[in-house]
Amino acid sequence: MAIDEVVAKNYQSHKKSTLVFSRWMNVILGPSDQGKSSIIRLIRWVVENRPNGDDYRRHYSKETYGKIYKGGKLITRCRTDTENEYRFKKQSYKALRTSVPEDIETALNLSDVNIQSQHEVYFLIDKSPGQISKKLNEVAGLRVMDNVLKQVNTAIRSTNNDVNSTNKQLMRTQRELMDLDWALGADKFLKKLESYDSKYNGMLDKYNRTTDLLYAIGLLEEKRSAFLSDNLVSDLGKLTIIQDAYVVAKDKLEYLSGLVGKIECLKKVRSDIKVIDITELEKLHHDVSSKESTYDRVCSLAKRILLLKFNNEELSASISESEKKYRSTLKKMGTCPTCGGKV
Repeated sequence: MAIDEVVAKNYQSHKKSTLVFSRWMNVILGPSDQGKSSIIRLIRWVVENRPNGDDYRRHYSKETYGKIYKGGKLITRCRTDTENEYRFKKQSYKALRTSVPEDIETALNLSDVNIQSQHEVYFLIDKSPGQISKKLNEVAGLRVMDNVLKQVNTAIRSTNNDVNSTNKQLMRTQRELMDLDWALGADKFLKKLESYDSKYNGMLDKYNRTTDLLYAIGLLEEKRSAFLSDNLVSDLGKLTIIQDAYVVAKDKLEYLSGLVGKIECLKKVRSDIKVIDITELEKLHHDVSSKESTYDRVCSLAKRILLLKFNNEELSASISESEKKYRSTLKKMGTCPTCGGKV
C-alpha cells in the first residue's frame, strides 16, 4: 500500500510542508537546495529511525516531526529537546537508537528496499546474485519462514536425539533387571532357610530339656540301686511308687531318645545348608530399588517426548495454515504490498 501524504515540520529546510501523493507515480520538481531530497530523508527518518542526533532539525525550533499517512493510518516521528518518540493510535513509543518499535514497523510495512535516494545506484544493480537472492527473500518474507523452519528442524533433531538416548537407557535398564531375576529365587531360599533355622532352634531346646531329664533319671536309678543293695525296702507302698515313676521315666527316656535321633539328623541337615551373606542380598535389593526408580524416570521422560512430538505436529500444522492464509490474503488484495504489482 502506497504512502498517501507526508508532513514535514522543522525538518532541515522545511518549516512546515505537506505533500499529498497520488496512487501511482509522483514527481517532485524544484530548484536545487529547496528540500526535494529532504523529503526522502524525512521518510527514511520515520521508517528507519535514522539518522541520529539533531543535525536535521531547524535552528531554534522547539519541535521537529515527520508524519506519514498510509492506508488511513497516521504515524508520527517526533523529536524535541526532551522527547524522542513515535506516536501511533494515541500511544507513544520510545525511539531508542536506530530501532523501530514493532507496532510502527507493522503499520508502515516499509523497509530500506522501498526508499532510494537520487544519487544511489539503481535497486539491486550493484548487488551480487547471492545478495539479490537475500534481498528478494526479505521482500517476500521468506527469511521469516526459513528461520521458523530452522527452529522446527532443530527441535525435531533435539527430540530425536532425546528419544534415541532414552531408548538406549531403557534397554540397559531392562537388561540389568533381567540380570537380577535370580534375586527372587534367593529371597524364597532365604525364607526357607530361616524356617529351617527356627525348627533347628526349637529342636535344640527340646534336646537340652531331654538331657536334663536323662540326668534326673540317672539320679533315680542311683537311688533305686541304693535301696536294693542295702535291703532297706520296708515299705511296699514306697517301692510301688518308685516303680511307677521308673516306668514313666523309662517311657520318657525312649521318647527323648527318639528326639535325640531327630536332632542329630537336623544337625546333619544344617551342616549341609549353605549360608548366604544377607548383607550382599540387602545391597542387591537396594540396587533393584534404585533401578526401579530410574525406570520410572525413564517412563516419565518417554511421556514427555511423546508430548513434544505432538506439539511439533501441531506447530507444523500451524505453519502450513499460516502459509495458506498468506497466499489467500495476497489473492484477495490483488496487489503486492511491497511493489504494488498485480498478484
